[in-house]
Amino acid sequence: MTTILDPTHYGMGFFEEAERTLPSYALAEAVRELVLNQEIKEDTPRTMIETLLVSKSLKELTYHDFLRIAPSLFYYERHQTKPLEVNLLEPSYAIYEQIKSEAEQYFDTSIKKGNENGNS
Repeated sequence: MTTILDPTHYGMGFFEEAERTLPSYALAEAVRELVLNQEIKEDTPRTMIETLLVSKSLKELTYHDFLRIAPSLFYYERHQTKPLEVNLLEPSYAIYEQIKSEAEQYFDTSIKKGNENGNS
């Protein structure tokens, strides 16, 4: 796997179990940031809210908790044609640090909830 995931070249997504795997401390901080920055409005689609929660929660995770959620994350090349080919994220400390510092840049909040497999 690529050891460096440049957010201008790679995007990330998550399977539904990612949301269930997030620890409450990370979710609470994500909600706090979303509320303080007024990033969610009444008409914000649910899928965008879920993506914002996951991307902001990733910034708060300990490495141990990142390892627990990593199997629910995938990455893809941004500039590929359909159908989208994705790769499961192979966690490392370097990837953890990179995602922690640039999480929002990897997630496209315009992507709607994926197919029946639950991809975002």
